[in-house]
Amino acid sequence: MNLKTANNLVLMTIVGSIILSMVIEALWFKILATIMIAVAMINYFIVMKHEKQ
Repeated sequence: MNLKTANNLVLMTIVGSIILSMVIEALWFKILATIMIAVAMINYFIVMKHEKQ
């Protein structure tokens, strides 16, 4: 995975989570969306670290 793909994954995850959070008002989904965003951001930073090396 390159840096641009990782960046797009983070953006799609954030936008998708925000839109679905507006539709699904359940607390469990908001927690799941937060975890998904965190995992996507961790993936982005790992890819960024490997690209800089």
